[in-house]
Amino acid sequence: MSLHSQNTISDAPPLSLDTSTSLSLVTSFWAVQLDNNTNLHRQEIEAAMLNNLNNPHFDQILVFLDHATEQSNCTHFRYRMAQLQERFDEKMQTSIVSEAYQSQKKKPVLDCVEISEQPNYYQMFLLATGSNVKGDVVIVENADQAFDDSVQWAKHIKNTTVLALSTWGFQPDIVPSPIKDHFNFVHGENSKEYHAEILPRCNDFWVYSWDGYVFHKQLIAGRLKAENFQRPTVKMMNDSTHETAFFKMNEDGGENAALWALLEGIPEVLVSNG
Repeated sequence: MSLHSQNTISDAPPLSLDTSTSLSLVTSFWAVQLDNNTNLHRQEIEAAMLNNLNNPHFDQILVFLDHATEQSNCTHFRYRMAQLQERFDEKMQTSIVSEAYQSQKKKPVLDCVEISEQPNYYQMFLLATGSNVKGDVVIVENADQAFDDSVQWAKHIKNTTVLALSTWGFQPDIVPSPIKDHFNFVHGENSKEYHAEILPRCNDFWVYSWDGYVFHKQLIAGRLKAENFQRPTVKMMNDSTHETAFFKMNEDGGENAALWALLEGIPEVLVSNG
């Protein structure tokens, strides 16, 4: 998966900053290990997180950090993001800054909770309705999603609707600032990896899938059914056993299966996509 941005609603009238409805972004990330500190996908995710941490429409960004250790945990993750923010701010002060970045006074709170393993979708939706989540409206998403000002529309979602967010890849010609600024800062737009691997991969359009869900927290609280978030294992398909397993985030087909599971548990929900 590559760094993505939510589709911009360019023809819609601008909304004033909605302070009556709070918005939480909920995602998962893996604790850095000694052998993947320079992992390119990790850098993409850090760029997306840095962008979202500068998006004034979020009230909270909650990261569930899996496989944390004494050497790599929420304390280290917060420090890493604070370092990136400080360096980015310094760069912006010495360059021509976009009006969008200059106007961003309010920033979301970054919260981090350590978990033992990569979460499955059932766990993520349960966590999204828990006490750690402060928002009235929640976006559960893959960590490499970067949002622009159009995310403010999420605060106006109907309380009977689940919005599935489909996204485009990082295409420099159409991705708005400050998303482009954050990505270029973390990756370096002149790096060999940027041109050889990331741009060609990100320019492919992903179809028949999505990367996030928007909903009112109370819509799904207490209504999830664990059995809907499981599917047959390879062993079951091979020998007719009844073994099943929860599907995880970023697993092939996991996003599609998660939406089906939501609809099975809450059949009256209206589904929209954007």
